[in-house]
Amino acid sequence: MLGLSPQINQNLKLISSKWVGTKILGNGSFGRVHQWGYIAKPNQDPQTLPKATTIAQKLFDKILFGEDGRWESGMLRDLTTFAKSPHIVRHYGVETEDKNDFGFFMEYCPGGELADLMLKRNEEAQFLFEVDVWGFFS
Repeated sequence: MLGLSPQINQNLKLISSKWVGTKILGNGSFGRVHQWGYIAKPNQDPQTLPKATTIAQKLFDKILFGEDGRWESGMLRDLTTFAKSPHIVRHYGVETEDKNDFGFFMEYCPGGELADLMLKRNEEAQFLFEVDVWGFFS
């Protein structure tokens, strides 16, 4: 869907057939981030819905950045396990790998990452102070 390759849609079958790729969130020099949405049945009991109905998949070119992706995935998985801050993105424990890409599924943050917030605040001349940034991690 929406510009996602069949190969990427195939990766999601590792999680469930109830998820579908919805859009590309970012495309940078190290990799790509795709958004996935949960497709609920028309009369599905809300109690059976997953906690998150929108997730993100980060993909790395396996040849160029596969080891970086494995490191980032491992670091995020460890932070999810040991850090209890609600401000740290959660790793959902699912990694995917095919001929070209290594990827993992993580929490979707609608506002983007901390760097996005800092850039936005700087553009608006509402600077983000270091003490505020440290507050995100407490």
